[in-house]
Amino acid sequence: MSESDRINQALRFTTDDGLTLVGQVDGAGTGPLVVLLHGGGQTRHAWTQTAARLAGEGFDVARYDARGHGQSPPATAPYTLLTDLVAVLDQLEGMATATGRRTSTIAWRPTPMI
Repeated sequence: MSESDRINQALRFTTDDGLTLVGQVDGAGTGPLVVLLHGGGQTRHAWTQTAARLAGEGFDVARYDARGHGQSPPATAPYTLLTDLVAVLDQLEGMATATGRRTSTIAWRPTPMI
């Protein structure tokens, strides 16, 4: 896949309580979908090199800033990371169905606890 064939599409995901999470998708738009989640105190950019490598291998890679991280605003109501992830996956599934993709893989990079 050439660099010109890859997408780097900025996305906004709406959570169940109406908050907007900022993210992006990298890849050609035709491969299996991988979703990468960052740890506490990080942003979606923690996955930049991994996303580029996976996109280079033919995957479409979605990542987003969790609430209060990067470009996503802080929480305005009670929530869980799981409900936000489900909202993102639901919206990505709509995109995946439209492009014929149906496979998702999730990776989590935890922040080390000291």
